[in-house]
Amino acid sequence: MRLAAFLSLILPGAGQIMAGRPGRGFLLVLAFTGGAATALFRWFLLHDVTPAQDAALLLGLIIAGGAWLLAQCGMASSLLHSSRMRGPAREQRDAHYREGMVAFLRDELDAAEAKFKAALRLDPGDVDSMLQLGTILKARGQRRRARRMFKKCRSRDLEGKWEWEISRELSEL
Repeated sequence: MRLAAFLSLILPGAGQIMAGRPGRGFLLVLAFTGGAATALFRWFLLHDVTPAQDAALLLGLIIAGGAWLLAQCGMASSLLHSSRMRGPAREQRDAHYREGMVAFLRDELDAAEAKFKAALRLDPGDVDSMLQLGTILKARGQRRRARRMFKKCRSRDLEGKWEWEISRELSEL
């Protein structure tokens, strides 16, 4: 994750692509490079022109700067989110997850769902609990809710830990 954040400093969007968000990353790369190229082209073409004197130059700078800021905010948010849980709260979340897995393996879906939801209340970004909750929803025939949960899990799974499983589950819905 830290390498992705570093890459995002150099080329906005590259970090998002590396972190498993290729669509968002490609748009940021496109906006940044397009804006920067426009600004540089206008600046070199029209010698001694300031952004206040040329609207295209100003617009290129705004687009490139905006893309850079969006990329940095997204990566900072991801870094904060991934390292947020510590100590007793993390242990409690992990205990709920383990108890949910035991209940799931015993085919006690109500108890398992309650435990995974408890884990998600403690850590709304817990992709492990999201995946298992999506599996329970699918098993109960709640296809729309399961699809939403799997998509939410995919968007939060920055490391791509569950990408194969999520793709398989979504293809079956």
